Amino acid sequence: MNIQPGRLRGTSGASQANIPGLKSPPVLKGIALQAVGTVVAAVPRLRFPLNSAAELMEQLGGRGTTVNIAGRILSVETVLGQVPSHYFPIASMDNFVEKIAGLIRRARNQRLRLKRAFASVKRQIHEKGPGLHFPITSAEHLKKSLGPISRVVVANRSIVPSLAVSRIPQSYYPITSKADFNRKIWKLMQQNFA
Repeated sequence: MNIQPGRLRGTSGASQANIPGLKSPPVLKGIALQAVGTVVAAVPRLRFPLNSAAELMEQLGGRGTTVNIAGRILSVETVLGQVPSHYFPIASMDNFVEKIAGLIRRARNQRLRLKRAFASVKRQIHEKGPGLHFPITSAEHLKKSLGPISRVVVANRSIVPSLAVSRIPQSYYPITSKADFNRKIWKLMQQNFA
């Protein structure tokens, strides 16, 4: 089976034969192995060891190069921005696979935390708050709509809604419905959640 970028689901599974240069059978199974296989398929054949992000960037084509990973076109700079410096050196393809698996696991865990935080924010605002009245045309209007909500807890951090509202870009207004509010808050949280 040839793992194609963008084919995470619906494949019958990756194997050692799908990852060129792998010397030992990977410890990964199922979706984790498919995800790593997708990343490996998206990059050119690498020469090891890779002693730094700069060496990896050069082998990926240098600054300004893009890669297609699971249907997403990403700059090499963006991809390498996710790789901690302590991941280097990368000694072999086996080591590369292990480290890519760690990055994928970290990204999935972060996304799960973000989804939980988003669900909590929605619950605190929509269910426990006074109710938002749409359309919301400005930051001042949103602050008034939030009314007595003095704090919202997001990922164990207490946030003052009126301060958070001031960080919402003017281009987000008007907020036309509950669904529009949720979509825009989700987008903001994706950009700012760490």
